[in-house]
Amino acid sequence: MQRTNIFRTCRSAAAPVAAACLVASGFLVSGGAAHAAPTSFGSGSFQSVRTCSGLPDEVDCMSAANPDRVRKETFILGGEGIAINSDITPLTGGRILSKVQFGELDLPIIKSGAWAGPDNRVASTIHTYMGFSYGGDAPAVYALDALIDWTGSGAPLREENGGAGEFGGEGIGGFTLWLLDAASFPPVGNIASLFDFTISMNCSRAGVLGTSILHLGTAAGPGAASITLSTGCDGSGLQLVPGGEYVLISSFQTVANRNGFMDATNTITVQLSETLPEAARQQIRENVVTARSLVPEPATWTMMIVGFGLAGAAARRKRRTGLLTA
Repeated sequence: MQRTNIFRTCRSAAAPVAAACLVASGFLVSGGAAHAAPTSFGSGSFQSVRTCSGLPDEVDCMSAANPDRVRKETFILGGEGIAINSDITPLTGGRILSKVQFGELDLPIIKSGAWAGPDNRVASTIHTYMGFSYGGDAPAVYALDALIDWTGSGAPLREENGGAGEFGGEGIGGFTLWLLDAASFPPVGNIASLFDFTISMNCSRAGVLGTSILHLGTAAGPGAASITLSTGCDGSGLQLVPGGEYVLISSFQTVANRNGFMDATNTITVQLSETLPEAARQQIRENVVTARSLVPEPATWTMMIVGFGLAGAAARRKRRTGLLTA
């Protein structure tokens, strides 16, 4: 009844008033749908600095040979509804950059980098999560591409030691995508709880529908790669089902050790896969509703507030007119 009254008032208002009024009333009408869709999205960065105590490059910074291997500085930035933007300089030297934006369909765009000082090991692990629902009448084939390019100092000593160890001069990284059934995604009280949730997460975890992972190359210099998330944990192609609710999680880590660096500021972009026909991509664009899209921008909030006020004023004028003419 309340919605009907507001629409009636909007239609009878002057044009400028009606425009703001419709923004407000539209928010009310979509409010029910907002509660039916996943409402969680956000991002955060776990940043760490370990002192390597002047160890030679060929000594593992994380081994018992380093008496000061305990992590000295830790930062967890971001959280619910946040796109992080952090660029810090640790007290022991170096630099850690963590930045998240949201692109088409609110898929993550990530910039990250770790540059170690001469006597430390620095790292940034960025997580993003985005809830979304699919409202199409028929299932949709779902596939994502993650496009990644970077420049790094490489990790020759790690290669020589079978991929193990934390040696000086290295720069390494890795990226993972997970698609989950939204019912299996716990409330995220803070970004630390998201990191705990994703530790060792794979297809053996209930609710994980599919995952894809890439380890950035250990060769020095520029590199580029892409991964596609298109196959489910059961081996079949991923599909979005009508009325389905999902959460997409990404994780990207950059690590640098004693003058090493891993620069991935050129960026990681997640997008609808080019393996999908255009008709399939359009089907997803038209029927996916993300949690972030349900949060009004500040300008929209202003218009809604103005709209509610104008709608109320118009209703009061109408009531006063009715009393005078009754």
